[in-house]
Amino acid sequence: MNAPRLGGAIGALVAVLLLSACAVVPDTGPVRTSVPQAPGNDPAAVFLPNPPQDGMSPQDVVRGFVTAASAGQDYRVAKEFLTPAFARSWRPNASVLIHATPWGVDAADGDRVRLTVPTVAQVDGDGRYTAIPRTVSSTYQLTQVRGQWRISDGPDQVVLTQAVFPQVFVATQLQFFAPGYSRLVPDVRWFPRQTAAPSSSVAPSVAPAAVVQALLNGQAPMLQQVTLPVFPAGTALAAPVRTSDGVTTVSITLPGGMPSERDTDRIQQALAPSLGRSIASLRLVVNGRTAPVAPQPELQQPTSSEPLVVSGGRFGALSAQGTLSEDRELGPRIVQQDPSAITVSAQQRIAAVLNGRGQVVAVTRGGTRVVDDRRDLAAPTLDQRGWIYSVPENEPGGLRVSRADGTSSDVSSELDTTGVISIEASTDGTRLLVLRRTGAGTEAYVAGILRDGSGRPTGLTTDRITIDVDPTATALDATWVDQSTVAVLTSNASAQNVVQVQLGGLSTQLALLSNARTIVGATGQQDLRVLSRTGGLLVWSPSASVWAVVTPASVDIDVLAVQR
Repeated sequence: MNAPRLGGAIGALVAVLLLSACAVVPDTGPVRTSVPQAPGNDPAAVFLPNPPQDGMSPQDVVRGFVTAASAGQDYRVAKEFLTPAFARSWRPNASVLIHATPWGVDAADGDRVRLTVPTVAQVDGDGRYTAIPRTVSSTYQLTQVRGQWRISDGPDQVVLTQAVFPQVFVATQLQFFAPGYSRLVPDVRWFPRQTAAPSSSVAPSVAPAAVVQALLNGQAPMLQQVTLPVFPAGTALAAPVRTSDGVTTVSITLPGGMPSERDTDRIQQALAPSLGRSIASLRLVVNGRTAPVAPQPELQQPTSSEPLVVSGGRFGALSAQGTLSEDRELGPRIVQQDPSAITVSAQQRIAAVLNGRGQVVAVTRGGTRVVDDRRDLAAPTLDQRGWIYSVPENEPGGLRVSRADGTSSDVSSELDTTGVISIEASTDGTRLLVLRRTGAGTEAYVAGILRDGSGRPTGLTTDRITIDVDPTATALDATWVDQSTVAVLTSNASAQNVVQVQLGGLSTQLALLSNARTIVGATGQQDLRVLSRTGGLLVWSPSASVWAVVTPASVDIDVLAVQR
C-alpha cells in the first residue's frame, strides 16, 4: 500500500471511530482479498480511540471498550473503561474474536451487558488461528466508579474485524523439528504487533517473549504427533526474555544438568528462525551458563529449480528460454510409462508415476516397478523418505504406501470422504494435503503423517487443518506452495480460481484462470506453476498479481512434475 492510500485508510478509520460509538471498525472486504503480502513489513494502521465520556450508559461503555481494544498496542485507552482491579487482571490476548459482520450489545439486566460477535475465526492465547464460523456471546459486569459506569468483570478477549486483524497481529512461524532433525517444520502463530522494543536498538515486529513462551508450550495438536519439540520436557524460563543491541537473550533452566552441545545447538537452530533472527543475534543461557553459538543448521531444505516436464517425448528441466535439459538417468524410463502424473525426487533419484494404464509405478536408476495396480488411482505422491502414496479415487479408505522395491502396506487413513481428487505430501514429509469430494461438496484439509519406528507411514492424524475452499466449486487440483502454505485450484461456471491458504492463518484469492488442469508448487509464491490444457506453463507473479505465461508458443508440455 503506498503512502497516500495508507494515509487515507488510516484517516477514514480515525474519523469513523472518533465520530461514532459504532460497534464496527470499518471493513474493506473479506480476508481472502485483504491479506498483506508481507506481514511485518507492512506499516500498521494506527488510530486513537475515544476514552470514556461522562454519563455513558453500560451499553455505551462496552461499545467504547470493545472499539478501543481493537487499537492493540498497550490497550491504554481500553483499560480506562475498566475498574482498576479488572484493568490489572484483564488479559486481552488470551483470545481474539475475528468477525466480518457487525457485532452488537444489549442489556442482560441493569448492570450487565451482553456482547454478541458473529465470528469467522478465533486466535487463542498461544497465537493459534482457527477458522470456525460461529456466534460467540459474552457477558460484561459493570459497576459505578465515582458516579461513572466501568466494567468490573468480563472475558479475556479482544474483538477485531477481518481487515484490522492482520494490522494488529503479525503471523509468525514457530519452527519445530521433523523426526531425525533433518528439517524444520513451521507452525504459524499470530502475535500482537509491536512498534517498539524496550532496551533494544532493533524493534521486532512481535515480542520475543511471546514467541519463546509459545515454543515452550509446544506444537499445535496435529504437529505434536509428527514433529519434535524445541525444548526438552521440564524446560522453564529462568529470566525474562530481553533484547539489547540487536541480541535477544533467552535464559532457561533444564532438569538433569547441562545438556550436550548438540542439544543446545538444536535449540538455537529452531529458536533463532522462530524469533526471526540469525543464530549470531541470539544468546542462549542454560542453567546459568551461556551456550556456545551454534553453527548454521545443515538442514535438508528444498531448493528452487526449473520446472520438470515431459515435452517432445523427453523428461527434464525446462529453462525460461524453452530449452529442455533431459534427465538421462530417469527420463527415458519415465517417458516409456506414457505418464499422466509425476512426482520426482532429484536427490533420491526416484519418481512416482501414474502411467498410461492407470498404474502407479516407481522409477529409479535400477529400473521400474508397478507398486499399485488398483483401478481408478489418483495421482500418487512421494515423501522425502522414498515412500510412495497411492489411493483409488473412489476408495478413500484404500490409502497405500509403497517402496521402490515393491514393499507396500495399507495406511489407516480415515479420509471420511466419498472420493479423493488429489493427495500431496509436504516437502518435509510430516503432512499430507488431501483434496476430496463429500456429500457437502468440495473439501480440503492437511493431516499429519504418523510413522512407526522405522519411518514407515502407518496412518493420518485425526487432528487436521481444514482448508478454506468454495464447497460448490468443482475441485481440480491442490498443491503445497511452501512449508506453511497450500493452494487449491477449483472451477465454477464462469472461471477457474486459485485460493492460497496459509496453514493456521489467512487465505487469499489469486487472479482468475481459464483452461488450467494442474497446479504445482515448489518453494514459494514465485514457484507456483499451472499447466494449461493447451500445454502452456504459467507462473504466479506476486509482485504483479498476475499469472504470467513463461513458455514459448513452440513448447508443448504434456506433464508438469511435482518436485520433492
